[in-house]
Amino acid sequence: MSRSRLFTVLVASIMLVGACASAPSEIDEKAPAAPVLRIGLSEESGALDPHAFTGNFLLLDAIYEPLVTYTEGGKLAPGLAESWTVAEDGRQVTFDLRDGVRFTDGTPLDSAAVKWNLDRWVGNKKFTFFRASQVISAVDTPDSDTVRLTLSEPYEPLLQEMSIVRPVRLLGPKSATGGEFTPPVGTGPWKLVSNSATGATLARNDDHWGTKPQLERLEFKVIPDSQARVDALANGEIDLIGGSYPAPITPLEARSLSERGDVTLLTGASDVSIMLGFNPDGPAGDRAVREAIHQAVDTTSLVGALFQGYGEPARRVFPPNVPDSGTDLPSYFDQAGARAMLDAAGYAPEGDSRVKNGEKLSFKLLVPAKPAAGQLDPRTMAEAIAGSLKAVGITVEISPVDAAAYYDGVPLRNVR
Repeated sequence: MSRSRLFTVLVASIMLVGACASAPSEIDEKAPAAPVLRIGLSEESGALDPHAFTGNFLLLDAIYEPLVTYTEGGKLAPGLAESWTVAEDGRQVTFDLRDGVRFTDGTPLDSAAVKWNLDRWVGNKKFTFFRASQVISAVDTPDSDTVRLTLSEPYEPLLQEMSIVRPVRLLGPKSATGGEFTPPVGTGPWKLVSNSATGATLARNDDHWGTKPQLERLEFKVIPDSQARVDALANGEIDLIGGSYPAPITPLEARSLSERGDVTLLTGASDVSIMLGFNPDGPAGDRAVREAIHQAVDTTSLVGALFQGYGEPARRVFPPNVPDSGTDLPSYFDQAGARAMLDAAGYAPEGDSRVKNGEKLSFKLLVPAKPAAGQLDPRTMAEAIAGSLKAVGITVEISPVDAAAYYDGVPLRNVR
């Protein structure tokens, strides 16, 4: 799905919010880790099949591993593949599998197991969004330790895509006997003990080939309401909440936690973009209108008011810590310039709005009717944007809709 960019805001990820016995400066980094970590989740983990579209990313990442690992700074490192070679013409990639690796059910990781995993998504129409699925034309296994991919065309991002969580992580073949998914089996540092609507438990995989976790167990508890998660942290029911996806909390909740002496609040670089897209079938198809909207919204003030210091105005669609995310785009706030641009494009002022060819310059802004727990109410941001656009003569009607209607209303075309 492609949408032209009107305006984006990057939100700093509140990666970890944990109860602790002392202030951050007093923590002894050499102290032994607690054997169990209790983690809040905003929703149940779902079926943990790495080749499906359900399942909590955090748990999938803990249970399953890729051939290639994506490390800090966007560098690639060996995962379940000890090494790989790329043909000079870029049309073949050969992986040498790591020796001695087994799935947690005892099944060896060999080329047949890797091919079985790849065959579940390569060329599958469900994964047309995933370019690697389309360019891999053949998967061969010259021997038990070697997997060779033949590509229909050179595709430079292939190795990066082979490092993501789904659908490329490797599932034990016995976890899908007869095509039906059964309790998950991976090669990762953690193995699943239980999984239900109320939570999940992972145990350390003591037979893992790599560095083993210091913790013995991870216990996940589903608490849908973000304030309830904060309360559970405060009263000692859980040890950790936060993150953009596992158990998000609002900036206001983060601010209140930062004032407590028994909680450590850790923030990281921005890892989420909030994007305002538009339907090209109408005035937004006019580039002058899009440029005027871009100038009319003061993103710096908006971020400061809504995100309590835990966000920053976007200068690109993806956060700058994402490799190859592009260069910074110009950012400016100039409502007088926005008015002048609309004037030049033939949108004449008429009362509080503007008209061109008898048509009022107006938009319907779809927002989810119910914000996800721990996320800002999108109507708050929508109202701020609508106020900014009203100041330059653009009328905005805010339309809260349920999730299904929201995605039905999103255009599938791209405007440049």
